[in-house]
Amino acid sequence: MYGKDLGEGCSLYVGIAQSKANRRQQLSDEFSRAKNETNIFVRSLKRETTEEHIRGVFGKYGEITSLAVKEATNIPKILLDQKIIMKFAFVNYKTAEGAKKAFSEAKKDQDVKDLIHEAHDLRKEYVFFTQNKEMREQYLKMQKKNYESANFLQRQYQMMMIMMEQTQKLSNIC
Repeated sequence: MYGKDLGEGCSLYVGIAQSKANRRQQLSDEFSRAKNETNIFVRSLKRETTEEHIRGVFGKYGEITSLAVKEATNIPKILLDQKIIMKFAFVNYKTAEGAKKAFSEAKKDQDVKDLIHEAHDLRKEYVFFTQNKEMREQYLKMQKKNYESANFLQRQYQMMMIMMEQTQKLSNIC
């Protein structure tokens, strides 16, 4: 009986009786485990960027099945004070290969860089695989921790160099 066509695009679902909350949780868990391999996110786009621009630039990496360009609402205050408006885009490819190619090659592509707003530091990432909120927050925490660790090591190195210079000066005096 499971999967029997009921007409009008409906099929029969047969399973263990569950509360609506449990079913939603199960579907949410299944969805969160599903790996996104075809959808990429591009941030810090110029205000004048359109779907046609995105399709023209990102289409060379693979067949695009859908895309959406939206105006960013979560912009840092310093940019808002300067009246800077940016956009972002979701680009969905037909195959995972197209998305992987876009992810790896778009960062080096001058056509893509031309779409990125001047206020964005090009040393920072602007093309990502789409992630759910929890994964993105975990990634940002890890990135911040790595940044802090690198700064700590850099400060330690600078202190060591100062101490070596002072030791050398003292040895020259004696």
